[in-house]
Amino acid sequence: MTDSTLPEPPSDQEERISWLRDRGVLVEFPNEANKATNADATANANKKTRKIYIVKIPCDEKKPYEEIAIPIIDEKKGDQLLELLLIYFNSLSLNTSVVDALQKTQPTLFGTDSVPVKESTLQALGQKGSVEAFSLARPCVANKYNGVSFYLDEIGQLKKLQVNSRAVSLAAICGFDDVPLVGDMFIGRISAPPSKGLEHVDFRLSDIDSSASWMQGVKKDNYEFGGPHWSSGDAGGGETELPKGENIEKGYLWSESNDAVEVLLTLPEGVVSKDLAVTFRTRSLTVKLKTGGVLLMIESLLGGVDPDDCTWTINTDDSKKIMEITMVKSNIGETWGALELPA
Repeated sequence: MTDSTLPEPPSDQEERISWLRDRGVLVEFPNEANKATNADATANANKKTRKIYIVKIPCDEKKPYEEIAIPIIDEKKGDQLLELLLIYFNSLSLNTSVVDALQKTQPTLFGTDSVPVKESTLQALGQKGSVEAFSLARPCVANKYNGVSFYLDEIGQLKKLQVNSRAVSLAAICGFDDVPLVGDMFIGRISAPPSKGLEHVDFRLSDIDSSASWMQGVKKDNYEFGGPHWSSGDAGGGETELPKGENIEKGYLWSESNDAVEVLLTLPEGVVSKDLAVTFRTRSLTVKLKTGGVLLMIESLLGGVDPDDCTWTINTDDSKKIMEITMVKSNIGETWGALELPA
């Protein structure tokens, strides 16, 4: 039912979209994204690029693994694959049953049940694509700070994509059992030592083999890390190590290692990576929606962090979107014992 404090939404489709945007709903279309992409391309034209390799795992088991070269801009910070792989996920149309499902969920996302959205609008939004990262191996001392992740279609489940059995098996090797991974999958590697920022490095076909060095001990490392995908007993009968703290009021879990602090934040339904604005400072952390609204604000971290080395990604745990924030300590080896100073 429409909020009584708001006027009735207009009946014209274009006016409805404008009405939604005026009320903080992010609605974009491929042609709008293309304009931004072209502007970015012009700005990046003179920047130095280098080539890295990733591996594609087709969901069709009859198709072989494929090694793909991707151009990376070293000056650009963050996980560039979340943007560069969009081209692989933005061409599939949504079938009728998926459109019906989306139309049923849109009122919840938009905050009103009286603003029906046309199928053409949903098709446009679905075809734009969105990439999600699923961490298989998090950077840590044991793996010399090399992380390995799947990159997949964020709305692959809604598109009713085929289960990727080979990806599911690989996830199980890393300790993540029965994860419903669907559609074509890509695997990439990053290097993220505490003294440096995130850097993309090669992941080759030989790294798919079960004897590859990154797979040795990965299950144990994930167990000790106590990530959100982990369930008790997966590492050989032990209980899952719980995070070191929880703030129920702000809705986050946190844990720390010798060199970093991790924060796990459950995101509202419908929020994806492109909706977020994250700010790292030496003693504070802020997560906001670009359309307005603060999801998390920590004004006084207990210890100092190096903003240039801090990273974040979004993973899915039991259909929930979990934002994983990793902040590298400025004083390696310092034990915080708490995430933020008491108010």
